[in-house]
Amino acid sequence: MERLAGGDRAVGETPAPLRLGDPAVVLLRRLLAVEGRPLSLCSLGAPLEELSGIIETLCAHGAEVSLVPEVGLSASRSGRLSAAEFLACRKPGSWPAAALCLVSAGSTQDVAAHWAQRGFADGVVVSADYQTHGRGRQGRRWFSESGRNLLASFVLRDEHLHPLGALRVALAVYDALAPWVGDCLRLRWPNDVVAGGRKLAGTLIEPLPSGGAVVGVGINVNQSMQAVPGRVARPATSLLELLGRPVDRMEVLSALANELEGWCLRGRGDEGAILEAYRERCATLGRAITVVTRAGRVAGVATGLGAAGELLVDAGGSRRVALLAGDVVETRQGEE
Repeated sequence: MERLAGGDRAVGETPAPLRLGDPAVVLLRRLLAVEGRPLSLCSLGAPLEELSGIIETLCAHGAEVSLVPEVGLSASRSGRLSAAEFLACRKPGSWPAAALCLVSAGSTQDVAAHWAQRGFADGVVVSADYQTHGRGRQGRRWFSESGRNLLASFVLRDEHLHPLGALRVALAVYDALAPWVGDCLRLRWPNDVVAGGRKLAGTLIEPLPSGGAVVGVGINVNQSMQAVPGRVARPATSLLELLGRPVDRMEVLSALANELEGWCLRGRGDEGAILEAYRERCATLGRAITVVTRAGRVAGVATGLGAAGELLVDAGGSRRVALLAGDVVETRQGEE
């Protein structure tokens, strides 16, 4: 048996993102449907030269493919993030329409923005096992051990993010993680998903010059918090630490794509329903907090959300503040 599996490559060596309708994806979907059992080359219905090109594409995008002489072609799940496998496990016509999984990238945000300007504005996801310059909101660095977590960026059109794009994305991340740790999840305004008061995931939305935006999501999946160097800005946790066992990152990526499709593309709820869903899941509301903004600190009680998703804070006396952006850096009463 000749193993033809390929590994995802670093940024400078990668092909373009793989599209959902590519013949390579169609073939891999057939092979995975009978995982471990070879399909004869004749049954695949394509000339050998064409099959060779398709197999090369699959290997370039991380698929585990094996050629069994005089028997046929087989595939198995790789256990790592693979664009070919991600797309093959999705239904035809689903979103995103393309994917690229990298071993290493400067930032998945930058790679996704690059491809959005080159024919993939209708939806592409870029993930990486490791980022050399990963970033969060306000330029903060996101630390992640290689191959441990989910670091992914999705390209969405403006109409998919308005109104209340930040809230939609946060709700999507929350609901994607709920099957694993739903009992202890909460949202921390504006963009964190926390479990037991510790950060589990964060999001970042960066507009594109030509319209639309790149939505970055970082989820601590199999990260050991003991391996995080130095001092972190906030206490953090991971699915591994919460569950006591590793979690398949491909399953998390698929769940996240499904929920982003539901909240952002399929119009899951009107504005009122989105606000209500966020309020129900938000740990910040009703608490005494301190929020750091560009204009300074605001201390008070978070009383609710405005129509645009702004945080409403009772700052004492007759002072009422509506914050469109900021960081909840301190909870003076109770715990998130």
